[in-house]
Amino acid sequence: MISVEKAFDEIVAQASPLTTERLPLAKASGRILASAIKARRSQPGCDVSAMDGYAVRSLDLTGEEVSFKLIGESAAGAPYLGSVNAGETVRIFTGAAVPEGTDQIVIQENTGPTDNGIFTDDQAELGKHIRQAGYDFGLGQIVAEAGSYLSPKNLGVIASAGHGHVMVHRAPTVAILATGDE
Repeated sequence: MISVEKAFDEIVAQASPLTTERLPLAKASGRILASAIKARRSQPGCDVSAMDGYAVRSLDLTGEEVSFKLIGESAAGAPYLGSVNAGETVRIFTGAAVPEGTDQIVIQENTGPTDNGIFTDDQAELGKHIRQAGYDFGLGQIVAEAGSYLSPKNLGVIASAGHGHVMVHRAPTVAILATGDE
């Protein structure tokens, strides 16, 4: 017969540390992350619009009414591929890539129609309504620390960082041993 303390030490020695296993994200909820996760890409990957409106050059805005020629459209997954010059604008939707040559979004509520575009009296404000590339996280940034409990929320962040699998600690096997007649 061994003491309770010795029995406890022998049980703990077999259970700790738990080994690790690689799981797809869909099966990792509720597990404990074994190693830190670094982003494989920046999120967002490029400058994107935070609002529906029109992408413009802030240098063209004066606070007085000015007109812009509408030359295209940029939607999420379908960016405008050209460059925007002085006096031009591109219709842009939330989450869409900001076109080359623009540096501010004028929200649609602050515009009116013209024969070939829009007018606005917005003030110049460099970067207004633009989410910069890497705003959520940058390439190589740790997005989940080792030892983190994997909830659906942080699994979503891990997925958006470019990972489909994670290393987790194996789930412990638990047994209850009842002795005596109490």
